[in-house]
Amino acid sequence: MKCFRHRAEAVGFCKVCGKGLCRRCGVDLGHSFTCRGACAAEAEHYERVVKPRFLAMNEQNSRLGQEAEALLRSAAVRSGGKLFVPALLLLAGVPLFIAGITRGAQFSMFGYLGGVFVVMGLIYLYVNRRVAKLNA
Repeated sequence: MKCFRHRAEAVGFCKVCGKGLCRRCGVDLGHSFTCRGACAAEAEHYERVVKPRFLAMNEQNSRLGQEAEALLRSAAVRSGGKLFVPALLLLAGVPLFIAGITRGAQFSMFGYLGGVFVVMGLIYLYVNRRVAKLNA
């Protein structure tokens, strides 16, 4: 691997542009190795501004995911889990089935997948009703 500018032996790649860099062309920022100038400024901006925002958004999304999971679990507990899975399968299957039918052969996979979801939801609903009748 050679430096893009001096053709000397490169010691690493720029984190921003990906070019090979020798010791004279590269600068070690502590968090990354970059070209001097614009690439170094871009890497610093990423570390100071973009990365903290990205990490904060990931943390917020994680919290929202945990809250949604808790809501789904509480709904399943309240209904005894008897209607949640069939409803989920039917709600996912019907739009996929319609999309597969209306879009033609190009998207027929969606129709098959939607059809499978709908059939599974109906079977699950039927089995749950039978079990409920037997337990009553």
